Amino acid sequence: MRTRVLKHKGSKADRLIMEFSRYEIENAEIEKDHDHYEVESGHFRDSVVTAGGGVSWFGVSGGYEGVKKAEKEGWPDGVKRAKEKIKEIKNMPQAQSYRRVRKRGPMGDSLDFDRWNRGDFMQAWEFRKRNAVAGENSGIVRILVDVVGHCGRSAEQYFWRGALATLIADALEESGRSVEVFAFGQVIGSLSNDKNRDVDFGFMCEVKAAGSKLNVESLMVPTGMSGWWRAEIFKAMMINDGHHTTNYGLGRPENNNGDTNIIPEFKGESKCIVIPSITNLDQARKFLDKTMAEFGAEVKA
Repeated sequence: MRTRVLKHKGSKADRLIMEFSRYEIENAEIEKDHDHYEVESGHFRDSVVTAGGGVSWFGVSGGYEGVKKAEKEGWPDGVKRAKEKIKEIKNMPQAQSYRRVRKRGPMGDSLDFDRWNRGDFMQAWEFRKRNAVAGENSGIVRILVDVVGHCGRSAEQYFWRGALATLIADALEESGRSVEVFAFGQVIGSLSNDKNRDVDFGFMCEVKAAGSKLNVESLMVPTGMSGWWRAEIFKAMMINDGHHTTNYGLGRPENNNGDTNIIPEFKGESKCIVIPSITNLDQARKFLDKTMAEFGAEVKA
């Protein structure tokens, strides 16, 4: 885990940014010799594990243990539900293929002698070219998913983000692109510093690396299961640099509508999709149409 502190624009509060690996988040344990063990373990138990306990809180049956099971085994029921939800909108739009296609022109790799002899010089050469869409300078697509989910959001509302992230990633990989996925979020009032003043919190975690094989059942867990945020991120916050303690609750989500300013190194590096806090069918329909159209999909009204 890496941490850094940023000054949040328009706020006097520091913003502690934590960069986790998925392994760190899912395997974090509160050490008994931790300076704030009694406080942190109590907050984790009272605010997370026993706060709701059911499917409406964690998004999966079995409570916190159900979340842990899905982390290890994947969430096939989540993928099935995601496909059903997308069908409520329409059939999944297909992105334009990014694979190399054969084209013709006045220059190329191989000469078609029949065309040349006919005098069709402008179409006599053949070459292969990536079938990229406008503005696409590489085959890597970065998907950022705002996974913050507090008590004001039901597990069912939370689920939409994961459904979109997983099925869009699957469609883009099928088109020949390579997808990387990051979970990220920003929270107000979840941490306190040594002076007992609130510290804003931001985090990011790579949940699927570019070039790695896409496992949709695994990807659904951090992007669409509310319990992953409500338990695992909250727990990981406790295993920080030792200068901050967690407050009793999860804090308040910052409604940034997908603002990724806490992640400046991501700006402009590749084609990027930001999935904000989408909570219903209408929002999902508009987002899906706009996103897939940018990759050459024919979107019908």
